[in-house]
Formats: sequence, structure tokens, C-alpha cells
Amino acid sequence: MILSILAAVTTVVSAVSTIGPMVATLCTTVVPRILPILRTGVEICKIVATVAEALGVVYKVLRPGESVSDIGDRALQAGKGPEAFENFDAYMQSLRELKLDPSKSQEYNAESKLVAGLGVVAGGLDERFRVRSGTMANLWSLIAVPEYFTQQRLEAIIARTREIANVVKYFDGTLMPADAMRMESLLVQVEKDVDPHKSDDACHATLNDVAARMRASSH
Repeated sequence: MILSILAAVTTVVSAVSTIGPMVATLCTTVVPRILPILRTGVEICKIVATVAEALGVVYKVLRPGESVSDIGDRALQAGKGPEAFENFDAYMQSLRELKLDPSKSQEYNAESKLVAGLGVVAGGLDERFRVRSGTMANLWSLIAVPEYFTQQRLEAIIARTREIANVVKYFDGTLMPADAMRMESLLVQVEKDVDPHKSDDACHATLNDVAARMRASSH
């Protein structure tokens, strides 16, 4: 089982890394964590794609109706990232105009196309929010608990902070105590943004439950 997951991770990383520096964080940090989850079934892939597509549209990385996996397929076939273009929008336009080669599409599995698409959306979010490349890729680590990290909640998190890596570390339990306390206070506010009537105790209980599930998913 472990060997098959490692082989799957290697396959996806090998394919997606051809896009370039934009997906470095995704390949080194995020893919090893999320791929075992994506491999549990088609439904979780659909949930992740739906959330990513919704966020992409909200923040004007994707157009309504565009598919994350299709964009990923195009990025893989293009074999280059936004650094080869004047700006990210020019890169996206080039992907949209790319004529897909069906034979090349068959060379990439569904997971590689989805992950590549997630990388493109994350790169677009980095550009939109003017944050360091790779910052928003950490969002996809949160899909370990997809029923909690909905589009609404991810939007609320993004509205409150750009420290997405520290959000993940909070739920993993790897932040220093002072940073963990600060992040917990922020995430309590996120909970109240989503549900204004939720009590502090209920917010803390929810965060503790999600943290336990996130940590369980990483082992």
C-alpha cells in the first residue's frame, strides 16, 4: 500500500513539475499529503475540483464553467508556467487557446491533471493576492477534511489571513505556542464569519475536532 502511494506520488510529481517553479510547493509539500486522499475515490476528487473551481471563479483565476482538470491537462501539455509570459492572465489565455492533443492527454492520469489544475489555480491566487509563490498551494492541504473546508470557509480564511501555511500548521499541531494561540484566535473569528451565532466554546470545539481529524489523516 505504502509503495503504491509512493509510486503514485512520484508519477504525479514527475508530470506536474514540468509546469515549472509555480508548482514547487505543491509538488514538495502538498502532493504527498493530498494524493492518498484523492486516491480514495472519484467523489472526493469531484468535491476538491468543485471547491477549487468555485474559488478560481470568485477570484477571477478561472472563468465560469472552466474545469480544473482541463486547465491542468492544458498546463501539462504546454509544459511551462507563467514565468514565460508577460503576466498570469497572458499565461491563462495561452492555456485556453492551446489545442489539446488527445494522444498526449492519455499520457497523464486523472490525478495528474487535477493536481496540475490545482497548481494553476493556486498560482493565480498567489498572483491575485500578491503573495510569495507557493503560498496559496497550501490551501489544498486542507482537503483532508473536505466537509469542513468548504468554499465558504476557505473564502473566510483567505479574507482573514494570507498565512495559509500557518493555518495548516495550526491544524497539524506544529506551530509554536504563541503562534498557535494567535492563529486559533483568528480561526475562531473565521468560524464566527461563517456562523455569527456560534459561541466561543463551540468554535473551539469545532477547531479541536478538525485538528484531530487533520492529524489523523497525515499518519
